[in-house]
This record gives sequence, C-alpha cells and structure tokens, in this order.
Amino acid sequence: TLERFQPGKIPVIVVHGLLSDRFTWANLINEVRVQPDLMDRFQFWSYQYPTGEPFLQSAARLRRELDELRGLFDPTMADGALDQTVIVGHSMGGLIAKLQVISTGDSLWRSIASRSMDQLTMTGRARATLTELFYFQPSPMVSRVVFIGTPHRGSAFAQRAIGRFGSLLVREPEELRRRHRQIVDANPGVFTDEFARRFPTSIDLLNPSSALLQAIACRSVDPAIASHSVIGNWRPTLGNGPSDGIVSVESARIGGVETELVVHQKHTELTNDPAVIAEVMRIIRQHAAITSSSIDVRESVGRNNRSAVPALAKR
Repeated sequence: TLERFQPGKIPVIVVHGLLSDRFTWANLINEVRVQPDLMDRFQFWSYQYPTGEPFLQSAARLRRELDELRGLFDPTMADGALDQTVIVGHSMGGLIAKLQVISTGDSLWRSIASRSMDQLTMTGRARATLTELFYFQPSPMVSRVVFIGTPHRGSAFAQRAIGRFGSLLVREPEELRRRHRQIVDANPGVFTDEFARRFPTSIDLLNPSSALLQAIACRSVDPAIASHSVIGNWRPTLGNGPSDGIVSVESARIGGVETELVVHQKHTELTNDPAVIAEVMRIIRQHAAITSSSIDVRESVGRNNRSAVPALAKR
C-alpha cells in the first residue's frame, strides 16, 4: 500500500510492465492526489513483481495476496469497498490483471499438455502448484480492470534478437526449475515443446506463437467485471502495422470492453501521457458513481465492527 489502509475506500491496484517497477505510476498517483473527490473514495496500492518470472506465477501470487489482505483487513467481509477493487495494468501488467478476471476452465492446461493433470505422475506439492497456476476463477474482490498497452496477443519484439537474448538472461528460481524438470521427465511425451523446454518465462510467453498466450487471449473477461482498453498508436512496425513501438494496435485490442481509447504515444510513455492519466481518472470517477449505493449499504452494516489496523510494510 502507498499509505495506511483505509476502510471504506475502494482499492485501485496499479501493476507495472516488463522491466519496469511501481514508479512508472508516479505521475498518475501525483495527479490523483490533488483530486479531492478521488482521494475521498479511493486508496492506491501497487503490485511489484520480478518481471523475469512467468507471469502465470506473478498472477497467482497476486490472487493469493488479495485473499490474504482481505483476511487481514476485513475478516468479516463487511467492507463493501473491497468488493469494488479496480486493477490498472500496463503492458505485461495488463496480462497479470487479466488473469485476475477470467475463468480458465481447462483451456490453459490443454494448451501445454495432452493429458489431464490427474493422469500425470507428480508429487502432491507439484500438483497443487500447477493447479494454482492453470486453474482459477476471477478474484472476488475485482470489479473493474483497465488495460494499458497490453500485448494480449504478444509482441513481435519477443521473437527478435533482443527478446531472445532477454529470455536467456532470465534466471528461473532453482525450486521452480527443479520441479519443472521432474514433472517433464516423469511424463514423457505429454507436454508441448514450449513447456517441456523450461517453464516459460514472461518473455517467452510474449511470443505471439505461444500456445499458452493464445489460450489466455481466447478467455474473455468475466461479464460481471467491467473492462477498458487504452492503446498506443505511435508508429507502424515492420510486419505488424500500427503500434506503440512495442505492442501492435491489433495485439492491444480486446473485445467486450466498455471503452477503448487510442492515443498517439509510444509504449514506454503511456503511463505518463496526460490523455491516458485523464482517462484513468475518468474511469475511476465513473466507477465511484456506479458503486456508491452498493458500498454505502455494506458500509452501514460493518462500520461499527471496524478497528484501527496497522499499515502494511513497504516492499
């Protein structure tokens, strides 16, 4: 959290992209802090994660930490504001955000394996880990998501030399690498080449040819969750048409969103662009107006049960 936890205020979680950090949101947060109506209704949290690890793992950790936060700050489920959480994700952070608002069924698993998980030889711990990564429902706290320059269908840069070189530099956690190798060796011929080679890193999964990425792209945001897209159209890239220089407009576009804004801006500056900042503020103002009545009802029930809570330690 960027400040002391505040019961009754809606969390807005900002999620950075590849090779970035939470400070990419500094201009947005500074603009919001001078808007009294927004500060009265919202509290801002940031999700920091190692961008070299698989975003499936980063997304699973975010789902788990949201559950833990709810248990810590609102164990009686009385704070209705927490049910209206908004996630804003830039670039790969948008993919992590999407994995909070979809239901997977078995589509993600089928994209990497030819047999069901219960037919495979593995330890109980490994099975639990894979289940958390590949089988999940939308987070019950999240009710709105904003995608900014998100490569829903990958980025051509992941296929080029810089992407391949970056992928080689990623050092997987030793425990993950060991567990992955045990599973693959114990189940020969079951996994796709994409998964059998190693647990795909974030850069690997940004390759447009990734079957796992394609499976994620085919899953729609839960219809109960509102979604928005902000897309950069800065210059054409060879073979990919209009783009923000990293992510093509086609890759960033997703169906079913309430609104879509296209801005003339490059990928790395989208979170600093005044038009993008204004759009995010417009969206959360709209969110506050829509959710105010339902939150007020929940708040009146739970207000008397609240007690002071300590601030979370900054990471």
